[in-house]
Order: sequence, then structure tokens, then C-alpha cells
Amino acid sequence: MQPTADAETSLIIILSAVSLLGVAAAYLRRRFGQRGAAGRGAVIARYEVPTGYNLLEAADLVNRPTTAVAAQLVSLAVRGKVRILAFPVSAGGGAYTLQLLTVKGVHTLERQLLEALFPGLAVGGVRELGVTDRALAAQLRSCPRAARDLVTARGWRALMVGRGGKLIVIVMAAVLLPTLVIFGAVVQSAGSGQLGKVVPFVGIAAICIYLANRFAAATPQLTEAGAEQRDHLKGLKIFLGLAQADRVRLVQSADDAPPAVKTDAAGAPDTVELVRLSEKLLPFAVLWGVERDWARELVVLYEQGAPKPGWLMLQGDFSATAFNAAVTGLIGSVAKSATLPGGSPASR
Repeated sequence: MQPTADAETSLIIILSAVSLLGVAAAYLRRRFGQRGAAGRGAVIARYEVPTGYNLLEAADLVNRPTTAVAAQLVSLAVRGKVRILAFPVSAGGGAYTLQLLTVKGVHTLERQLLEALFPGLAVGGVRELGVTDRALAAQLRSCPRAARDLVTARGWRALMVGRGGKLIVIVMAAVLLPTLVIFGAVVQSAGSGQLGKVVPFVGIAAICIYLANRFAAATPQLTEAGAEQRDHLKGLKIFLGLAQADRVRLVQSADDAPPAVKTDAAGAPDTVELVRLSEKLLPFAVLWGVERDWARELVVLYEQGAPKPGWLMLQGDFSATAFNAAVTGLIGSVAKSATLPGGSPASR
């Protein structure tokens, strides 16, 4: 019996090692072996808002699905399509409310998002955020996936298969299947009724081969054109992190386009123009998770005499604290609305 027991132990070690190492190898190959286009390399600060695509697509390009919907809603707000009310308008329990103003000039994917929030798209309609709604959560979670499909259709992503993925699966199957047969024969030789020992290892091997095969599948990676758009968005992130004086200097020194910020006779930047540019960039600050700092920059400009934002209504008087709380609180409410009961915030 001792030789049989030793053989069983050796076979179990082989089955376990090949199963676990195969899955680990397939995962690591997927994680590090499947890479999209590298882009141009060095990324420079950019202030120009990308045109031709929306924030949901931008979030896909930079792999930030958790901030996609919130960034898109802020974009719709600063463009005058919706208004953000930093207070509830009903007893539904939501801390924030969206009001639909118009659907003119919205992208197809933006319209899909608005239809999820405002069924029928009735102008003036409202939707509370921050409440549990399974149907709405499912629709909001589908938006990043739809953005991935659109980015792929634009040619900015393409399915790419890294080397060695299928080979790992073939090697696993070539080792595990004969080993299972031998294991069964060894167990059976020890006496009838012992084949039950083999069943768990058959299940483990099948699961591991399945996982390795999933990891070996092609994944949509950025193409050269997609990497160019991603680098533009990364350049915006750099711009958002610059000091205000450096940002103004960069904008006014651009020689490939008219200055984005007008100046007075003394050369000082016009506050209203700075607000206009800063509000256009706020959705990208939300996208990159730096909305707190950018909101503080906006408040400084508002307090210097620029018109208060018409796209955001506060419950009390306008203040730096209230504005910052409204912007950051909205993001939390969107995340809660996109969370299925018992689930996690929207992700891909």
C-alpha cells in the first residue's frame, strides 16, 4: 500500500502544481504580455479639450470606468444640457438631483445616458441621485461597456492576442489529462470504491484550464490612433496639476491656435475667460480624480467677480465650501446610483 500512497501523493502534487502555475502563467501573460500601442512616449501638458468624442469614451481610453458616468454628467452640466441641484426635490432619499434642460447637440452615447436618467427625455424632468435603483444602476453600468464598443468601432482599440497564451492552455491539458487518467488507475488499483478521490481533482483541473483559456483570450488594446488620444488626455491631467500662473502662461504661449484666454490692455488674463476654460476642463478633472483641487481653483475665479455657475444650484448662498462639497458629493451620489444592491460601483 505504501508505494500506492506515495504515487498518489506525487500525482496530487503534479496536478496541483500544473493547475495553479498554469493559471498564474496565463494571468501574468495577459497582464504583462498584452499591451497596446505605446504612443509617442513623452506626454506634454495640453489644455485643448478633445473634440469628436465624449467623456465616457475618454474614460475608456485611460481605463477609468469608475469616474466615467460622473465625468460625463459634469460635462453635460457645464455644456448646459442638464442642471445639477445640490439638494433633493422629493422624498426619495437622494442628496442630489439632475434636471434635464435640452438634448440638442448631444452625442448618441450621451443620449443613451440621458434616456436612462430621464425616460422619455421630457425637458424639465428631474432625477434624484444617490438612491438605490436596480434598473438605473444596470443602465448606468452599461454605459462604460457601450463606450468600449464605440472606442473599438472608431479603431482606437483592437483585439490583440499576446504570445504564448494558447500554448499554456495546451501544455496544461497535455499534462493534466494523462495525469488524471494515471491518478484514477492508481486509486482504482488500491481497491474498488476509491475513484471518488479523483473527482475533486478533475473539477480543479477543469476550472484551471477554463480560467487559463479565458486569460489567453484576445483583449481590446489601444491602437496607435487610440494611444494618441490617450496621450492627449494624459496631457490634460498634467495641465490640471500645474500652478495657475503656469497654466495661463502655457495657454497664452500657444503658437498653433488663437489664445484660449483673452487678456486686458495690461496683459492680465480675463477672469471670465479663465472661468470658461476652467469649467470646460472640470469634467476632465472629475475623470482624473482631481476635482477637489480644480473646484478650489474655480471658486477663486468666481470670487474674483466671474458669474456664478448656472449649471449648479446650491441650497444656500454660494460659497467655496458649498461649491466644493457639491462637486465632490455629486460624484459620490453617482457612484451610489450606479451600484447594484449588494454589489460594487460601476466598473468594467
